[in-house]
Amino acid sequence: MELLNRYGSDGINSPYERITAVKHTGSVDAYIDDFVARAAQVPHLTDPHYLGYFLNGLRDDIQAQLRSHETTNLSRTMTLAREVEHALQISSAFSEPRRTSSPLGKMANSFGYG
Repeated sequence: MELLNRYGSDGINSPYERITAVKHTGSVDAYIDDFVARAAQVPHLTDPHYLGYFLNGLRDDIQAQLRSHETTNLSRTMTLAREVEHALQISSAFSEPRRTSSPLGKMANSFGYG
């Protein structure tokens, strides 16, 4: 009942609607927390149903990479989602252009050398 009081106040009456409304907008960990809280309100679903709802709410870039793993285990899929998010963060950090912030770099840029 505590879960219903905490998470049941979003204006959606059906727990099935609530679980399908979960969308990954922040970190994977935050999405997993929200998903698990809402999934707890929907008893008697099969593992493939939970997995399908979980995958459906993920960001497209993470979802696409997870589908290539063909996992059928929700817990393993959640772990993989964390790993994919981490890999994407590392990848984007290396692909961002590096800017120099040292005084010498700024001076070189002002003279057309950088």
